[in-house]
Amino acid sequence: DAYDWYNLGVMQTYQGDIKEAIESFEKALDSCERNDARYQIKRHRAGLYKPNSERERAKQVLSSSMINDPSRCEHLVELGALYEEEGRDDEALVFYGLATHYSIPTSQMSLHIPYYTHFPLTRMMKIHGRKGDLRSAIEIGEKLRTCKYFRHQGPLESYLKSFRLHIKGED
Repeated sequence: DAYDWYNLGVMQTYQGDIKEAIESFEKALDSCERNDARYQIKRHRAGLYKPNSERERAKQVLSSSMINDPSRCEHLVELGALYEEEGRDDEALVFYGLATHYSIPTSQMSLHIPYYTHFPLTRMMKIHGRKGDLRSAIEIGEKLRTCKYFRHQGPLESYLKSFRLHIKGED
């Protein structure tokens, strides 16, 4: 049963039995019929490849997860993070940017999950700052400023002030 294999994979992950956990998640995928569950299984499996220097395989698994649940964006955030960790900022910006446009459709409204809105915007602002594209960093920071549940306004204001002072010094 898919859920039994999935739960076993989770337990093996916590016990540090990574190879066995990957095998359990693969068996869960083979027997799973629900796409939303397949999405989660793939995300867990991809997370196990990353620390084992199988980053390309993690990217492949994350990329394929969109097929199972195109309304979700966690895989985009995780792909962005993988590329950012590799110093491939342009690719990271693409995936983070895509993730910021997702919302969860419901019958009455669309919801934005704060982590999946704030995290990619924060990372995008910092990447633009690192690259010296301070005007883009400020533009992203202004979007963050308007996010209702963003709780790091103090550090954000500090970043924005620093970016503006740097730009003013260049003019």
